[in-house]
Amino acid sequence: MAQLESSGHPGASILQVLILTAARLGEARDARWNEIDLKAKLWTIPGDRMKGGKLIRCR
Repeated sequence: MAQLESSGHPGASILQVLILTAARLGEARDARWNEIDLKAKLWTIPGDRMKGGKLIRCR
């Protein structure tokens, strides 16, 4: 992870999100800031964007 952070590659941040949350690329790509609670370190993905229709919370 440290090597990824220091790479300076434009896609490094999204790759870190994918690795740390096990999210799919489309889920991470479509993330909205209003879904992310930085203080609680929580990303809540609404069910209407999920394949199964269920709300998902990633820490």
